[in-house]
Amino acid sequence: MDRSALLDRLATAAGRTVVVLGDLMLDEYIYGMVSRISPEAPVPVLEADPDRRTYTPGGAANVAVNLRTLGLDVQAFGIVGCDREAELLKGRLQAAGIPVDGILYDPDRPTTSKTRIVAHNQQVVRVDHESRKPLPEDLRTALWERLRDRIRDTVGALVISDYRKGVVAGVMTPERVRYVRERGVMVTANCKPAHLAHLRGANLITMNEHELAEAVDEPGATAPSDAAGSLRRSLDIDTLIVTGGASGLCLYAADPERVHLDAVPVEVYDTVGAGDTVVTAATAALMAGLTVVDAARVANWAGGAVVRKSGTASVTLDEIRAAAQLDGAVHE
Repeated sequence: MDRSALLDRLATAAGRTVVVLGDLMLDEYIYGMVSRISPEAPVPVLEADPDRRTYTPGGAANVAVNLRTLGLDVQAFGIVGCDREAELLKGRLQAAGIPVDGILYDPDRPTTSKTRIVAHNQQVVRVDHESRKPLPEDLRTALWERLRDRIRDTVGALVISDYRKGVVAGVMTPERVRYVRERGVMVTANCKPAHLAHLRGANLITMNEHELAEAVDEPGATAPSDAAGSLRRSLDIDTLIVTGGASGLCLYAADPERVHLDAVPVEVYDTVGAGDTVVTAATAALMAGLTVVDAARVANWAGGAVVRKSGTASVTLDEIRAAAQLDGAVHE
Protein backbone atom coordinates (compact mmCIF):
# COMPACT_ATOMS: atom_id res chain seq x y z
CA MET A 1 0.00 0.00 0.00
CA ASP A 2 1.43 3.40 -0.94
CA ARG A 3 1.93 6.11 1.68
CA SER A 4 -1.07 8.20 0.73
CA ALA A 5 -3.49 5.26 0.78
CA LEU A 6 -1.97 3.96 4.01
CA LEU A 7 -2.46 7.28 5.77
CA ASP A 8 -5.96 7.63 4.37
CA ARG A 9 -6.70 4.30 6.02
CA LEU A 10 -5.12 5.54 9.27
CA ALA A 11 -7.58 8.44 9.25
CA THR A 12 -10.48 5.97 9.51
CA ALA A 13 -9.48 5.24 13.11
CA ALA A 14 -10.93 8.64 14.06
CA GLY A 15 -14.06 8.27 16.13
CA ARG A 16 -13.14 4.80 17.43
CA THR A 17 -13.06 4.38 21.19
CA VAL A 18 -9.87 3.59 23.10
CA VAL A 19 -9.10 3.33 26.81
CA VAL A 20 -5.73 4.31 28.30
CA LEU A 21 -4.50 2.84 31.58
CA GLY A 22 -1.22 3.77 33.19
CA ASP A 23 0.95 6.18 35.10
CA LEU A 24 -0.54 9.62 34.62
CA MET A 25 1.88 12.55 34.87
CA LEU A 26 2.00 16.31 34.66
CA ASP A 27 4.95 17.79 32.78
CA GLU A 28 5.90 21.32 33.80
CA TYR A 29 8.27 23.50 31.78
CA ILE A 30 9.87 26.64 33.20
CA TYR A 31 11.73 28.75 30.62
CA GLY A 32 14.13 31.58 31.21
CA MET A 33 17.59 33.06 30.73
CA VAL A 34 20.87 32.54 32.58
CA SER A 35 23.28 35.46 32.81
CA ARG A 36 24.99 34.95 36.16
CA ILE A 37 26.18 32.41 38.70
CA SER A 38 24.64 32.25 42.17
CA PRO A 39 26.80 33.74 44.96
CA GLU A 40 25.43 31.02 47.25
CA ALA A 41 26.77 28.07 45.22
CA PRO A 42 28.47 27.50 41.85
CA VAL A 43 25.17 27.06 40.01
CA PRO A 44 23.47 29.16 37.30
CA VAL A 45 20.64 31.48 38.25
CA LEU A 46 17.61 31.14 35.99
CA GLU A 47 15.68 34.34 35.45
CA ALA A 48 12.30 32.75 34.76
CA ASP A 49 10.02 34.19 32.12
CA PRO A 50 6.59 34.49 33.81
CA ASP A 51 4.86 34.12 30.45
CA ARG A 52 6.61 30.84 29.58
CA ARG A 53 5.62 28.44 32.32
CA THR A 54 3.60 25.59 30.85
CA TYR A 55 1.88 22.42 32.03
CA THR A 56 1.34 19.45 29.72
CA PRO A 57 -0.11 15.96 30.24
CA GLY A 58 2.73 13.45 30.43
CA GLY A 59 3.21 9.69 30.72
CA ALA A 60 -0.06 7.84 30.21
CA ALA A 61 -1.81 11.21 29.97
CA ASN A 62 0.41 12.05 26.99
CA VAL A 63 -0.60 8.75 25.38
CA ALA A 64 -4.24 9.76 25.82
CA VAL A 65 -3.63 13.18 24.25
CA ASN A 66 -1.72 11.63 21.34
CA LEU A 67 -4.67 9.35 20.59
CA ARG A 68 -7.11 12.23 20.92
CA THR A 69 -5.02 14.33 18.52
CA LEU A 70 -5.49 11.57 15.94
CA GLY A 71 -9.25 11.89 16.39
CA LEU A 72 -10.01 8.90 18.60
CA ASP A 73 -12.45 8.98 21.51
CA VAL A 74 -10.30 8.44 24.59
CA GLN A 75 -10.86 7.81 28.28
CA ALA A 76 -7.98 7.86 30.79
CA PHE A 77 -7.66 5.55 33.81
CA GLY A 78 -5.05 5.98 36.51
CA ILE A 79 -4.15 7.39 39.92
CA VAL A 80 -3.36 10.94 41.02
CA GLY A 81 -2.72 12.59 44.36
CA CYS A 82 -4.96 15.01 46.21
CA ASP A 83 -3.02 18.06 45.10
CA ARG A 84 -2.88 21.05 42.77
CA GLU A 85 -1.03 19.05 40.13
CA ALA A 86 -3.92 16.58 39.90
CA GLU A 87 -6.39 19.35 39.16
CA LEU A 88 -4.05 20.92 36.59
CA LEU A 89 -3.65 17.56 34.87
CA LYS A 90 -7.34 16.71 34.87
CA GLY A 91 -8.18 20.18 33.59
CA ARG A 92 -5.84 19.79 30.63
CA LEU A 93 -7.20 16.36 29.81
CA GLN A 94 -10.74 17.68 29.88
CA ALA A 95 -9.72 20.62 27.69
CA ALA A 96 -8.47 18.05 25.16
CA GLY A 97 -11.85 16.31 25.22
CA ILE A 98 -10.78 13.38 27.40
CA PRO A 99 -13.16 12.30 30.21
CA VAL A 100 -11.48 11.89 33.60
CA ASP A 101 -14.00 9.84 35.57
CA GLY A 102 -11.63 6.87 35.30
CA ILE A 103 -9.03 8.71 37.40
CA LEU A 104 -8.93 7.91 41.12
CA TYR A 105 -7.28 9.74 44.02
CA ASP A 106 -4.66 8.39 46.41
CA PRO A 107 -4.28 10.77 49.38
CA ASP A 108 -0.97 9.16 50.35
CA ARG A 109 0.97 9.83 47.15
CA PRO A 110 1.67 12.91 45.03
CA THR A 111 0.56 13.27 41.46
CA THR A 112 3.61 12.26 39.44
CA SER A 113 5.08 15.45 38.00
CA LYS A 114 8.28 16.34 36.19
CA THR A 115 9.51 19.94 36.22
CA ARG A 116 12.02 20.80 33.50
CA ILE A 117 14.06 24.00 33.78
CA VAL A 118 14.99 25.26 30.33
CA ALA A 119 17.51 28.05 29.69
CA HIS A 120 18.29 29.29 26.17
CA ASN A 121 16.37 26.29 24.75
CA GLN A 122 18.61 23.90 26.71
CA GLN A 123 17.27 21.78 29.57
CA VAL A 124 19.30 22.57 32.68
CA VAL A 125 17.76 20.27 35.26
CA ARG A 126 14.67 18.13 35.84
CA VAL A 127 12.91 17.78 39.18
CA ASP A 128 10.66 14.74 39.72
CA HIS A 129 7.90 14.44 42.30
CA GLU A 130 6.65 10.86 42.49
CA SER A 131 6.00 7.74 44.52
CA ARG A 132 6.86 4.22 43.37
CA LYS A 133 5.35 2.40 46.30
CA PRO A 134 2.70 -0.23 45.52
CA LEU A 135 -0.89 0.97 45.22
CA PRO A 136 -3.15 0.17 48.18
CA GLU A 137 -5.31 -2.91 47.67
CA ASP A 138 -8.56 -0.95 47.68
CA LEU A 139 -7.32 1.36 44.91
CA ARG A 140 -6.03 -1.55 42.82
CA THR A 141 -9.42 -3.23 43.07
CA ALA A 142 -11.40 -0.05 42.43
CA LEU A 143 -9.32 0.90 39.39
CA TRP A 144 -9.64 -2.55 37.81
CA GLU A 145 -13.39 -2.68 38.45
CA ARG A 146 -13.89 0.72 36.88
CA LEU A 147 -11.75 -0.29 33.89
CA ARG A 148 -13.52 -3.64 33.57
CA ASP A 149 -16.91 -1.92 33.50
CA ARG A 150 -15.71 0.33 30.69
CA ILE A 151 -14.34 -2.60 28.69
CA ARG A 152 -17.87 -3.98 28.52
CA ASP A 153 -18.80 -1.12 26.18
CA THR A 154 -17.71 -0.76 22.57
CA VAL A 155 -13.95 -0.23 22.91
CA GLY A 156 -11.42 -0.90 20.16
CA ALA A 157 -8.26 -1.01 22.26
CA LEU A 158 -6.81 -0.83 25.75
CA VAL A 159 -3.50 1.04 25.65
CA ILE A 160 -1.26 0.56 28.69
CA SER A 161 1.43 3.11 29.51
CA ASP A 162 3.94 1.96 32.11
CA TYR A 163 6.42 4.24 33.85
CA ARG A 164 6.96 2.05 36.95
CA LYS A 165 4.82 4.20 39.24
CA GLY A 166 2.62 1.35 40.44
CA VAL A 167 -0.46 1.26 38.22
CA VAL A 168 0.48 -1.47 35.74
CA ALA A 169 2.01 -3.77 38.35
CA GLY A 170 -0.96 -3.16 40.64
CA VAL A 171 -3.77 -3.62 38.13
CA MET A 172 -2.75 -5.80 35.18
CA THR A 173 -2.18 -9.56 35.12
CA PRO A 174 -2.05 -12.08 32.26
CA GLU A 175 -5.54 -13.23 33.26
CA ARG A 176 -6.85 -9.68 32.92
CA VAL A 177 -5.12 -9.26 29.56
CA ARG A 178 -6.91 -12.41 28.45
CA TYR A 179 -10.21 -11.09 29.87
CA VAL A 180 -9.87 -7.93 27.77
CA ARG A 181 -8.88 -9.76 24.59
CA GLU A 182 -11.72 -12.27 24.94
CA ARG A 183 -14.10 -9.33 24.67
CA GLY A 184 -12.67 -8.36 21.31
CA VAL A 185 -10.56 -5.50 22.66
CA MET A 186 -6.96 -5.17 21.46
CA VAL A 187 -4.29 -4.76 24.18
CA THR A 188 -1.24 -2.64 23.37
CA ALA A 189 1.41 -1.28 25.68
CA ASN A 190 4.57 0.73 26.10
CA CYS A 191 5.88 -1.37 28.98
CA LYS A 192 8.94 -1.32 31.22
CA PRO A 193 10.93 -4.58 31.34
CA ALA A 194 10.18 -5.26 35.00
CA HIS A 195 6.46 -5.51 34.25
CA LEU A 196 6.44 -7.41 30.96
CA ALA A 197 5.17 -10.57 32.65
CA HIS A 198 2.05 -8.68 33.74
CA LEU A 199 1.15 -8.18 30.08
CA ARG A 200 1.70 -11.69 28.78
CA GLY A 201 -0.58 -12.32 25.82
CA ALA A 202 -0.85 -8.70 24.64
CA ASN A 203 -1.39 -7.87 20.98
CA LEU A 204 1.43 -5.33 20.78
CA ILE A 205 4.23 -4.12 23.03
CA THR A 206 6.69 -1.35 22.24
CA MET A 207 10.01 -0.62 23.93
CA ASN A 208 13.35 0.95 23.14
CA GLU A 209 16.71 -0.78 22.68
CA HIS A 210 17.84 -0.08 26.25
CA GLU A 211 14.65 -1.61 27.65
CA LEU A 212 15.09 -4.64 25.40
CA ALA A 213 18.64 -5.13 26.70
CA GLU A 214 17.31 -4.99 30.27
CA ALA A 215 14.49 -7.40 29.49
CA VAL A 216 16.76 -10.08 27.97
CA ASP A 217 19.64 -9.92 30.41
CA GLU A 218 20.29 -13.65 30.19
CA PRO A 219 22.75 -16.09 28.55
CA GLY A 220 21.86 -17.05 25.01
CA ALA A 221 20.77 -13.61 23.84
CA THR A 222 23.48 -13.64 21.19
CA ALA A 223 22.00 -10.94 18.95
CA PRO A 224 19.35 -8.26 19.41
CA SER A 225 17.07 -9.81 16.79
CA ASP A 226 17.36 -13.26 18.38
CA ALA A 227 16.72 -11.81 21.81
CA ALA A 228 13.69 -9.80 20.70
CA GLY A 229 12.16 -12.71 18.82
CA SER A 230 12.69 -15.01 21.78
CA LEU A 231 11.17 -12.47 24.16
CA ARG A 232 8.10 -12.06 21.95
CA ARG A 233 7.51 -15.80 21.82
CA SER A 234 8.13 -16.40 25.52
CA LEU A 235 5.54 -13.78 26.48
CA ASP A 236 3.05 -14.87 23.81
CA ILE A 237 3.01 -11.33 22.37
CA ASP A 238 1.65 -11.03 18.84
CA THR A 239 3.88 -8.11 17.86
CA LEU A 240 6.93 -6.43 19.39
CA ILE A 241 8.26 -3.07 18.19
CA VAL A 242 11.73 -2.00 19.33
CA THR A 243 12.80 1.60 18.71
CA GLY A 244 16.44 2.53 18.35
CA GLY A 245 16.51 6.28 17.81
CA ALA A 246 18.89 7.03 14.96
CA SER A 247 19.15 3.32 14.12
CA GLY A 248 15.47 3.15 13.29
CA LEU A 249 12.77 0.73 14.34
CA CYS A 250 12.45 -3.07 14.28
CA LEU A 251 9.25 -5.07 14.14
CA TYR A 252 9.07 -8.67 15.40
CA ALA A 253 6.05 -10.87 14.74
CA ALA A 254 5.14 -14.40 13.68
CA ASP A 255 4.84 -13.31 10.05
CA PRO A 256 7.05 -11.55 9.18
CA GLU A 257 9.55 -12.51 11.85
CA ARG A 258 11.56 -9.29 11.56
CA VAL A 259 11.36 -6.03 9.63
CA HIS A 260 13.75 -3.12 10.04
CA LEU A 261 12.74 0.45 9.18
CA ASP A 262 15.31 3.21 8.82
CA ALA A 263 14.82 6.25 11.02
CA VAL A 264 13.06 9.14 9.33
CA PRO A 265 15.85 11.61 8.45
CA VAL A 266 14.79 14.63 10.49
CA GLU A 267 16.56 17.05 12.79
CA VAL A 268 15.92 15.74 16.30
CA TYR A 269 14.98 18.51 18.69
CA ASP A 270 13.56 16.63 21.69
CA THR A 271 12.91 12.92 22.31
CA VAL A 272 10.63 13.42 25.35
CA GLY A 273 7.49 11.30 24.93
CA ALA A 274 8.56 9.75 21.61
CA GLY A 275 7.75 6.27 22.93
CA ASP A 276 4.23 7.45 23.80
CA THR A 277 3.74 8.61 20.22
CA VAL A 278 5.04 5.34 18.74
CA VAL A 279 2.63 3.13 20.70
CA THR A 280 -0.34 5.40 20.01
CA ALA A 281 0.33 5.63 16.29
CA ALA A 282 0.79 1.86 16.00
CA THR A 283 -2.40 1.27 17.97
CA ALA A 284 -4.44 3.66 15.82
CA ALA A 285 -3.06 2.02 12.68
CA LEU A 286 -4.03 -1.47 13.85
CA MET A 287 -7.49 -0.21 14.81
CA ALA A 288 -7.80 1.12 11.25
CA GLY A 289 -7.18 -2.39 9.94
CA LEU A 290 -3.60 -1.94 8.75
CA THR A 291 -1.12 -4.82 8.77
CA VAL A 292 1.53 -4.98 11.48
CA VAL A 293 4.19 -3.91 8.98
CA ASP A 294 2.17 -0.88 7.88
CA ALA A 295 1.39 -0.09 11.53
CA ALA A 296 5.14 -0.07 12.21
CA ARG A 297 5.66 2.27 9.25
CA VAL A 298 3.05 4.65 10.66
CA ALA A 299 4.66 4.46 14.11
CA ASN A 300 8.06 5.22 12.58
CA TRP A 301 6.71 8.28 10.76
CA ALA A 302 4.91 9.50 13.88
CA GLY A 303 8.09 9.11 15.95
CA GLY A 304 10.00 11.09 13.33
CA ALA A 305 7.39 13.83 13.46
CA VAL A 306 7.28 14.18 17.25
CA VAL A 307 11.06 14.43 17.84
CA ARG A 308 11.04 17.58 15.70
CA LYS A 309 9.01 19.29 18.45
CA SER A 310 10.03 20.80 21.75
CA GLY A 311 8.86 19.20 24.98
CA THR A 312 6.06 16.73 25.57
CA ALA A 313 3.99 16.77 22.40
CA SER A 314 1.54 14.94 20.14
CA VAL A 315 1.37 14.81 16.36
CA THR A 316 -1.44 15.36 13.88
CA LEU A 317 -2.21 13.26 10.84
CA ASP A 318 -0.86 16.05 8.63
CA GLU A 319 2.43 16.02 10.54
CA ILE A 320 2.67 12.25 10.09
CA ARG A 321 2.02 12.74 6.37
CA ALA A 322 4.88 15.25 6.20
CA ALA A 323 7.27 12.83 7.96
CA ALA A 324 6.17 10.01 5.64
CA GLN A 325 7.45 11.98 2.66
CA LEU A 326 10.96 11.61 4.13
CA ASP A 327 10.68 7.87 4.66
CA GLY A 328 13.61 5.66 3.63
CA ALA A 329 13.85 2.02 2.64
CA VAL A 330 12.50 -1.09 4.33
CA HIS A 331 15.05 -3.83 5.10
CA GLU A 332 13.81 -7.36 5.83
